[in-house]
This record gives sequence, C-alpha cells and structure tokens, in this order.
Amino acid sequence: MHKNIIVTDSGPIIHLSQINTEFMWKIFSEVYVPDIVHMEVTKFALPGSDIFKDKRFKIITSNNNLLNEAKKLHKKYEMGKNDSIILAHAKSFKADLLLTDDLELRELASKENIKPVGSVGILYRAFIKGHCDIKQLFKHLDSLFSKSSLYITKDLIQLVKNAALAYNKK
Repeated sequence: MHKNIIVTDSGPIIHLSQINTEFMWKIFSEVYVPDIVHMEVTKFALPGSDIFKDKRFKIITSNNNLLNEAKKLHKKYEMGKNDSIILAHAKSFKADLLLTDDLELRELASKENIKPVGSVGILYRAFIKGHCDIKQLFKHLDSLFSKSSLYITKDLIQLVKNAALAYNKK
C-alpha cells in the first residue's frame, strides 16, 4: 500500500490553528515540516507553534544538497528563498501533497507534479473522511473566512459548501 507523503508550509498550520481546528491534522498519518517552516512558526510564537508536540509532525532538515536544489528552483521560477526550500523538500521526498495556502507556491508545486492542498482543502478532506459533519464543515469554513488571517473569497467558500452538499447527496 502506498503511503501518502505530505510536506507542509506554515500557512495551513497557522490558519487552522487560528480557528481551533488542529484536530483536522488527524487525517494525515505523518506530516513532514521543513525546518524553515518550523523555525518561522515557533520563533515568532505564531498560532500553531504548539502543534509540533504532536508526533505525526516530523521536522526535516535542509542539508547542503537540498539547499542547492532550492537555489536551482529559486532561479528557475524566480521564487522566494523560503518557498524554494519548501518546494525542494517536497521534491526530495517525492511528496504526494504540499500543504500551502500560498498561491504562487501552489502553482509551482503543480508544475513540479506535486498536488497542492490548502487549508480549505484540508477541511474538506476531513469532512470527506468523516472527521466532521457538514454543519461543522460550514462553521469551520466561515471561521476561516472571518477569523483567520488567510485571504480567501466568499466565492471559494461557497464553492466548497456546494461540493459538500453534492457529496452528502450521494
């Protein structure tokens, strides 16, 4: 059986923590956290900094080979240094998913054949896997829009709600 390999950026950690939905991480057996992400969240005591106590989060180190790959990605895509390190980690682990709310990083992950999933997608996956019902999903989506620092449109929230309603009718 193939084990899904998940690498995360700081966005989903922060945004899901801001709306008290850390329990949603249970949908993943392991989540690889680049050291740069861990440092960003913990150094500034951002929401989610205590989540790393959960054993499913594995901190991964940026060695010289990885940093060289990150430099290549940085040049190839003219992307930010931290994002290039995160993408290099996802590539080196042959990640199935890269969890990020960063639009540019999502687009570049797709170009590297890594599926990007954001905070909204994590909530929807948790609903599909039975970790919350539709009423809870709607509440969490509304909270993500109104209480988190994530920039998200009402149209996207409605699109996900419609998908959940359609899924529930099956």
